[in-house]
Amino acid sequence: MQFESVRAHAFGPFRDATVELAPGMNVVYGPNEAGKSSWRAALYAGLCGMRRRRGTPTKEEREFAERHKPWSGGDWEVGAVVALNDGRVVELRHDLAGRVDSSARDANRAGRDYSGEIINDGAPDGSVWLGLNRRTFLSVACVRQADMLGILSNPEMLQEDMERAAATAGADETAARALDILDSYRRDVVGTSRAPTKPLRQSETRVDEARTVLRKAREANASYLQRRANVDRRERDAQEARRKAAAVEAALAEDEAAQAERRLEQARKLDGEFPEGAPRPSPEREGVADQAAAALNMWESRPSPTEPDGPTVEEYDRRIAQSNAQFVATRAAVAEREAQDAERRLERIRKLSVHFPDGQPPRPSAADHEMELQAEVALREWEPWASRLLPSEPVGASVEEIEKELAEFDATAAPTPSAPRILPFVALAFGLVAAGAGIGVAAFLPDLRMAGIALAVAGIIGVASALRWRAAARSRKQAQAAREQAVFNASRNGIIQRLESRRKEEIDYQAELERRSDALNRLADAASACGVAATEPAEQAQALREWREARREALRKNDELGELWDELRGVLGGSSPEEVAAEAERLGRDSTFLVASADAMLLASARTEGLTPERLAELERETQENRVEWERARVKRQSADEQYSLDRNRVSEAEDALRAAAAEAQVEADDADDVAEALREWQERRKQSIAE
Repeated sequence: MQFESVRAHAFGPFRDATVELAPGMNVVYGPNEAGKSSWRAALYAGLCGMRRRRGTPTKEEREFAERHKPWSGGDWEVGAVVALNDGRVVELRHDLAGRVDSSARDANRAGRDYSGEIINDGAPDGSVWLGLNRRTFLSVACVRQADMLGILSNPEMLQEDMERAAATAGADETAARALDILDSYRRDVVGTSRAPTKPLRQSETRVDEARTVLRKAREANASYLQRRANVDRRERDAQEARRKAAAVEAALAEDEAAQAERRLEQARKLDGEFPEGAPRPSPEREGVADQAAAALNMWESRPSPTEPDGPTVEEYDRRIAQSNAQFVATRAAVAEREAQDAERRLERIRKLSVHFPDGQPPRPSAADHEMELQAEVALREWEPWASRLLPSEPVGASVEEIEKELAEFDATAAPTPSAPRILPFVALAFGLVAAGAGIGVAAFLPDLRMAGIALAVAGIIGVASALRWRAAARSRKQAQAAREQAVFNASRNGIIQRLESRRKEEIDYQAELERRSDALNRLADAASACGVAATEPAEQAQALREWREARREALRKNDELGELWDELRGVLGGSSPEEVAAEAERLGRDSTFLVASADAMLLASARTEGLTPERLAELERETQENRVEWERARVKRQSADEQYSLDRNRVSEAEDALRAAAAEAQVEADDADDVAEALREWQERRKQSIAE
């Protein structure tokens, strides 16, 4: 339902003013005291009117009247034109002052009266079409600023009407239909966790992806912080090492300088002892002495080979090879599982695609939906008449006959005033005359004074009696007139009640005929729209029920197909079936190649672990880190082994040179250290010989 216009015949500050409303939202704006609140109240009163029943007006009704009665006085009327969903355009008019002349007439059908459909508290109430009433409509559809929080303190007053309005747009039914509508809305607009294309599943997927990204970011940040700490520590270690190396180099340079000073001093002293030059030893022994000195120098400067401990180069090679083989097997297992998942996904796509040969889900047409609504309305309006006969025509005297009877009664039975009686007036006149005569006799005729006094007293007594008689007669006359008027009024009211009852019977009879005719016409229109060939109303109603059940069954199947369609789109994930098939084929080839290149035992073990691609990526990173670490350790061990071999060779060469020099010097010993000691003794003896 929507408002088309509101007319203030006489409402608040307005008289004969109209506001035309456009489709959709309308905004009423203007400065203060421009009448915005008055137009809002006119909209409400133009639709709902005011109740008409006995009793004192409520506080709200009194306040409403004080605020919105015409400022200039006079009539208080307002109206509105509304368009209903079933195509009717209804003009409502409310007499807010007398609350009698209120109506709801069709604006397009020669003023057909719909007041009987929306009677509430004795007066038409357009909010009944919405399943509400004046009170609940004011709370949910015409809310004032001060009442926006009122529903929180009294929510029970809306529960039943809101359920009825949401379920049937006005029909008195339970909340089952409302729950169906809410479920349908939630399924279409919100979705479930099984429908990947719906907002709920997409939101959950985005949340999971965001959590995964957050977790990886945190791991990367932690790794970065760890590596940064390692770099900072190693930079500090390198700086400390450079400082120590510089100190050692300085100490070595200082020691070398001191040794050079001592050598220079010794050289100067020795040079002074040989002014004529160096003595000349025997040249044949000079070569042996040099050889012995060189051999001793090599022996004394020989390294001390230390055999490296820990894993050998071969062990590191085995570790690297085993890690590579393990990773290859794991990758093969994951690739095999991905290929199997892709194959199952492709198989599921093929099974789901069978339900959609056209490549699209079945969608109910808008025309079918309109026909279903038309059938619902037609059946709901026909149900009250399905088990009832035609409305009984009122019997007895007609309205015209009763009106004629009332006119004749008014003309013939009206009470007439009775003529006043003459005797009380005659007695009063004689009493007055006698009293006057007696007073005159007593005053002017002394001899007849007593007789005059007696005559005057008798006249006064006569006057008093006449007055009492007249008063009693007047009382009797009034009582008689009251009785006659009461009888007249009772008889006339009886005729008027019969007339009003007869009028109401005829109005109800005509209204029932119109409602039944409307129900029949709507039933026939709905049957024709739904392709029902039956002509009898009962057959049409039964055929419409069967059509409606078939329609609901088709909608249920469409809902099931809709869920399958959502599942198919979710499984496809934005790809076509051909792309999924190509991807499955590629994954199968890759899996076959990787499985063929993997170790059988390691592959069997990896299959039981149930690794995911995410875990495979972590394992690849861990394997790469281990490989780098083992490669460094291997290079370090290989260098240590080479150094150890080189040191042993140098020791062996020094020993060979030592023994060759000993042979030339003609000294003998078994142990290399003994040979060196013997050569030193030989050198001492030679020095003594040279010195000598």
